[in-house]
Amino acid sequence: MHHGFRYPNEQGRFLVRPIVPEDRPILDLAFKELSPQSKYMRFFQSASRLSDYQLEYLTHPDGVNHVAWAILDTTFSPHRGVCAMRFIRLKDDPEVAEVAITVIDSYQGQGLSKVAFSVMNLLASELGIKRFRHHVLHQNSVANNSLKKLGILSSHVESGVYIKETHVFASAKEMSDHPQLAGLRKTMMFVQQKLKLD
Repeated sequence: MHHGFRYPNEQGRFLVRPIVPEDRPILDLAFKELSPQSKYMRFFQSASRLSDYQLEYLTHPDGVNHVAWAILDTTFSPHRGVCAMRFIRLKDDPEVAEVAITVIDSYQGQGLSKVAFSVMNLLASELGIKRFRHHVLHQNSVANNSLKKLGILSSHVESGVYIKETHVFASAKEMSDHPQLAGLRKTMMFVQQKLKLD
């Protein structure tokens, strides 16, 4: 059982930890802080708030087939949710999981998606998941370029949405030595070290 860690260091402002039922108001508020464009890129819709069903589902992961973590800014009281990440194992193919990472707009570009990506890959690997499935819009060039660097195992289009699969990385060593992945490899090594401290 992993309990979370501080990022970028023990005095850092960010806390990375599993999502718990009590996080419902944090997730509700964080979603409202997303710009309409971010909501559309991530959820393919621009709803103003998450439904009660979505909040209930997101805050009750089982830790095996549905894993969900958050990154919180600890300079706020109560802590402010700035990133949500989760993967859900496919029932008909238990070695594949659908993964999603969302960082609120004002915190994008701070490396938090690298932390989230690392956490998701390391935890999925521990649970026997070999491939991640990503749902990405054609116009989401940032996500599409990132996935291309990681190496696409398969890709097809359904209703205008790209369904792409990537390898789940059990460690930073498994990643390509592509120069543009250097930052991600470094982050994953940090996260590996933190998750092993539990």
